[in-house]
Amino acid sequence: MQISAAAAVICAMFVMVSCDKDDPLLPEVIESEVYDEGEAGEVTAQSGTEGTSLSYESWIMVRGITRANFDNRVAVTLNGLFEDVEKIHPINHWAIGEYQTFVTREFGASRQEDFVTVTDSVLLYTVRFDEFEFSYPLHYEVAVYDDGVTRQVMPYHYYGNIRDNGGVLEDADSYVDGDKAYARKIYRHSIMVDFGGESYEIKAEITLRREIGPASEPYALRSEVVAKSIEKLPSADGFVSSITVKSVMSTGEETEETYTASLPALSNLITGDEITVYGGIDDLELLGTETRETSRSFEEGGMYVTLERISENCVLHYNHFDLEIPFVRYAALFDNILLQEDMGGYAYDGQKVNVVNADWSFIEQNGEKKHYFLTLTIRMEIGELYIEGVYNGWFVFIE
Repeated sequence: MQISAAAAVICAMFVMVSCDKDDPLLPEVIESEVYDEGEAGEVTAQSGTEGTSLSYESWIMVRGITRANFDNRVAVTLNGLFEDVEKIHPINHWAIGEYQTFVTREFGASRQEDFVTVTDSVLLYTVRFDEFEFSYPLHYEVAVYDDGVTRQVMPYHYYGNIRDNGGVLEDADSYVDGDKAYARKIYRHSIMVDFGGESYEIKAEITLRREIGPASEPYALRSEVVAKSIEKLPSADGFVSSITVKSVMSTGEETEETYTASLPALSNLITGDEITVYGGIDDLELLGTETRETSRSFEEGGMYVTLERISENCVLHYNHFDLEIPFVRYAALFDNILLQEDMGGYAYDGQKVNVVNADWSFIEQNGEKKHYFLTLTIRMEIGELYIEGVYNGWFVFIE
């Protein structure tokens, strides 16, 4: 940014001392003081190809003694600059999640104008996601008067009251950059800032892209989901998940493909460890059920398909104890670079875990201990679909 100072005003400060720009000597100041200063002047804003430029006058009144008394107004023009942000970022997936923001400050070059030093400063407002980030650089200048006796920061404007307007991720057609074709989405974001009593909106347009392949080969411009479904296998424990996707190709051709994935279901037989219960079996009551996720992992599921293995515990809350039954469910994820979508799937809801049958078989009594063997059938309902599992385990009741 260009920094300008009112050199003629500085020159007029010093009686009998030359202030020609060709004269590098400044008078020796014996005494000086700043006895008045004004607010930074009204800001002039001008938009151009490099952004919005801001300028205004800052002044102070200084009196002192060199070889003669002086009492003059020292003025300098300070500048600011901000611009809309446009960037390109590669990304691994379209689930960008939430972002965090933080503010930092940087200092740039300085220029000396007689007794005034003007420093270029930058306030950086950064928006950070897990996979990418961008910053709004907000330039401003600070002037410091220093004649060797008196040092004074001159009035200046600063960016304040920054308001984050949030952002939105928009779909866009694939495009070619160089010899590569890329799928892309546009992330648009904006902030509001105050400077010199005025508010300004600054916008960001971030192109997020994923490489499709060579631009010399046909590639998909856009894809959309036509349908997705899930069906239970009639002769096996599991489901078939499917998704139908329509794509418009760079050649103008339209294609429609259906992709399927097999989702294994809950194991039929689970044997648990022996459980000791302090209480009687006669007043045993099931109070409720829930599911708790314990881990997730991913497996290959075919072209554009990834299987997500989800381990959970089905928890049955009895009045005397909790019974945890581990099981595994699968989800299918479709990703053809352009489109990232959950396929038809199922999810267990703890409120839909029903105990179909609980057979408490008395085995023996040893003192105050009563031994039972439990055969428990639970049904996991998923809409109109369901699967069943059997739990076997030993219990010792102590009343």
